Amino acid sequence: MSRISGVPAENVWINLCMLEPTDMVEYGRVLPGPGKEHEWFNTLPASVRERLESLGIDQHKFQL
Repeated sequence: MSRISGVPAENVWINLCMLEPTDMVEYGRVLPGPGKEHEWFNTLPASVRERLESLGIDQHKFQL
């Protein structure tokens, strides 16, 4: 991951678990079930959407 992303290895954090997306919260919102990502993305505050979009993530690229 570090080599591909160009991020130093000590800054990469990967957490693998058996939780369903709806058992987690990101950006103050319960993550959506499969196929509901676009709707969920659109409920995020504009400041969060803008931050994600500045990272190259938009509602069309967001998938769980």
